[in-house]
Amino acid sequence: AASNVSALIERLGLKDYDELLAFSNAQPGAYWRTVVDFCDIVWDTDYHTYADLSAGREFPRWFRGGELNWVRTALQWADDPATAQQDAVVAEREDGSVQRLSYSELAQRVASFAAGLKAQGVRRGDRVGLLMENGVEATVTLLGLAWLGAVAVPLFSGFGVDAIVSRLSSCSTRVLVATTGFSRRGRRVDTRKLVDEALTRLPDIDTVIWKHAGEPIEFGASVLDWQAVADAQPDLAPERMSPEDPFMVIYTSGTTGKPKGAVHTHGGFPLKIAHDSAVHFNVKQGDVFCWPADMGWIAGTLVLSSALLRGATLVCYDGAPDFPDWSRMSRLVERHRITHFGSAPTLIRGLAANEDIAMQGDVSTVRLLITAGEGIDP
Repeated sequence: AASNVSALIERLGLKDYDELLAFSNAQPGAYWRTVVDFCDIVWDTDYHTYADLSAGREFPRWFRGGELNWVRTALQWADDPATAQQDAVVAEREDGSVQRLSYSELAQRVASFAAGLKAQGVRRGDRVGLLMENGVEATVTLLGLAWLGAVAVPLFSGFGVDAIVSRLSSCSTRVLVATTGFSRRGRRVDTRKLVDEALTRLPDIDTVIWKHAGEPIEFGASVLDWQAVADAQPDLAPERMSPEDPFMVIYTSGTTGKPKGAVHTHGGFPLKIAHDSAVHFNVKQGDVFCWPADMGWIAGTLVLSSALLRGATLVCYDGAPDFPDWSRMSRLVERHRITHFGSAPTLIRGLAANEDIAMQGDVSTVRLLITAGEGIDP
């Protein structure tokens, strides 16, 4: 009775879920008008037509007449006294250290990073590679790029040189934001060496921004310190974007042929995720959402959007799920009182095979389990 879907049914004056499903199919324009209001989507200019099919159903144009930057919806909670000091992002490292940002702090950090990017010549429409372990910096980077109107190109942190080159070259990437390395099972994974090798084959990239742990790097006009960029004085509002403007090109895994770059827009992916987070995941303001996922796959952005667009807390983890032992995930749930937990079936099988250890943490706060990415065992 207290679910988001019940509230949506009531708002539309319908009787039950079957009526909601029928209404959404029969009157999609009216359905989505209610959804964007229900999900508190922030528009710079309201749209007048939900779907323009004048060029044929194969070439739809969505939310015609509207202008928005989806980051404004994710950061609107910073302007509400009830949520401004609520945790927006909680990032736990494999070594156990934890970083926290409130919605107010996240909004300031995103605005500063976007201003720093602009000062370095990054402009609307520029493609920017993103190769970082999940955490505060990756979250700020993705949101800062979208704020500026640039297009993020996320890369899996475990990619080799060829995979990095094939993706960044195919969409004419000009800037790369990368980590020099991260910890996995207590050992340092050196990504700087891979990136440096890839850059010798990527002549179009003229700027590299390093997130680093203090190792020696020769910074200059084209090699920048992530923290220095992020410390800029915020001086601009989010770019006003068309719903059809891209904010991300994310590539398929390449297991069934050449990787395909899927283009996601300000009026597409984020609005659908806001809908699915509300209707299917039942995420509400104050919930705590965790799905340990690399930013290089679609799940990374999906999880970020599912939490922040709904005013929930995003919990990130950048290490191995069984380190130092199989209780790591349940203890993560207990520490941060996670309400929504997502996992690939492979991890579920590992947890099931080590149940006695895996369930040592208190998981009583979890209301919803989500799985995706491959077939799950019965």
